[in-house]
Amino acid sequence: MTIYEYMASANPNGAKNVINSFGKKANRRPDILARQLAMCVNEHGKKALYQIALNHPDKELITQCNEEEQKSKPETTPELDLMSNAEGQEIKKLVEDIKDQAKGPNTMILPKNDEKPSEKTELLIIGAIAIVGLALILKK
Repeated sequence: MTIYEYMASANPNGAKNVINSFGKKANRRPDILARQLAMCVNEHGKKALYQIALNHPDKELITQCNEEEQKSKPETTPELDLMSNAEGQEIKKLVEDIKDQAKGPNTMILPKNDEKPSEKTELLIIGAIAIVGLALILKK
């Protein structure tokens, strides 16, 4: 069950409010309502997801669980908490800082690794996948 289906069945009024807020007319059937929510997210992205989160039927429970987890969570060092967001912005900042430091007068410039893997590497990977697949087939 997707979040859209869950929202449409557990909180149909909230789902209708989300769809109506984007200028669409919401349907009463939960299956169509779920598809309309998915289309809103495809068209409007983060704004639609934010609206769904605000109207989520279990919002209070999720909020309460997150607060309890934060209270019981031991203090972490900044190095261990780098992956705390979905986009990894902290890691991106650290990489940029390292690149900037590397461009200093007494240091070496980091090479860009924009090259694609060679054909030999690609063939080796394909061959390995074929061998593993063949082994699995023969094992059965």
